[in-house]
Amino acid sequence: MPLLNMPYIEALAVMGKVNPFFEKAGMLKFEAPMPTRCVKLLGVLSAVGIEESSLVDIEKTHSKMTNLTGRAKNFIEKHLRDFLAAYGRRARNMPSGLARTEYLISRLSDRPIYYLWRNPDVELKI
Repeated sequence: MPLLNMPYIEALAVMGKVNPFFEKAGMLKFEAPMPTRCVKLLGVLSAVGIEESSLVDIEKTHSKMTNLTGRAKNFIEKHLRDFLAAYGRRARNMPSGLARTEYLISRLSDRPIYYLWRNPDVELKI
């Protein structure tokens, strides 16, 4: 990066949690807090027995959600619709299925991480 002769270099990475490539290159990491709606939904999922660590397996998560019955199923469906409402009418009205579960999980984990590197050898000119 010093060869670029730029005072600052920025990057955004959704995969920053999985592969800290930019941190290894010496960039500073700035992670945004998880949105309240995501925290709330993760709590709701946990309340019905679906933990955050199991969200990596879409089929398993979908199976757990479809096997819910009675009050638990109604509880989770209400909260899923509320969560998906933030992403528009089409998302809110998605039919229950594997595609909706995949969409839901993607929205729970799509926060990019911001990276910044300052070149100490180049003066910032404003």
